[in-house]
Amino acid sequence: MGLVWFVGKEDEMKKLVFVIATISSLLLIGCGSDVNRVTDPSTTPPNSPSASAGNVEYQKGILTDKNWESRFLDLRFTMPSGYVMATESEVRGMMEIAADVVNIDYSKLSTVYEMMATSFPSGHPNVIVMVEKLSLSNMTIEQYVAALKIQLSSITTMTYSFSSDLTDVTIAGHVYKQFSAECQANGMTILQNIILRKIDNRVAGLIVSYTESTKSEMEILMKGFSKY
Repeated sequence: MGLVWFVGKEDEMKKLVFVIATISSLLLIGCGSDVNRVTDPSTTPPNSPSASAGNVEYQKGILTDKNWESRFLDLRFTMPSGYVMATESEVRGMMEIAADVVNIDYSKLSTVYEMMATSFPSGHPNVIVMVEKLSLSNMTIEQYVAALKIQLSSITTMTYSFSSDLTDVTIAGHVYKQFSAECQANGMTILQNIILRKIDNRVAGLIVSYTESTKSEMEILMKGFSKY
């Protein structure tokens, strides 16, 4: 599934569609979770824990055309120049939430996309922030990563390889676990840093995609994150 954010030259659009499709595959597969497909704001996905299952009440962050912030994640993002942020309606579209649905209780959804920002016109680097409710609240990050790698390896339209170890990275004062991935499809090689933190019965994920030639830009992009 791809999400077109921009209007531009045909070759630029092809690159952007591929980038978003790659990331969508990563996030939609998740750790065995289904797409939300919300048509009724009161609907809770089947077999999902209730919103009060954990000790921390989840609330979706606030998204604007240039910034994003989340009290739950204790995180802010200020978009650098040269980037474009996905709109709220585009993020909702990625979650397959019907356009006419209002007053959504995001705490009931299994997976929530918080924000997406990408360099334009190249499409690299880009970042997505998501939050996933764990089907088993006692699952560790290590177990989550192991399951995620299996899911990604099963994708037939692209080939993934992974770093063997999890490393600690600190973002805005919080320690996350990170592993790296390399995705090859349609003659393109995309590098990804998958950065995860467990918060009660949810996993927060920052998925940063870039190319070999845009590593320095990726480092600048990550400086856009700060404490809430």
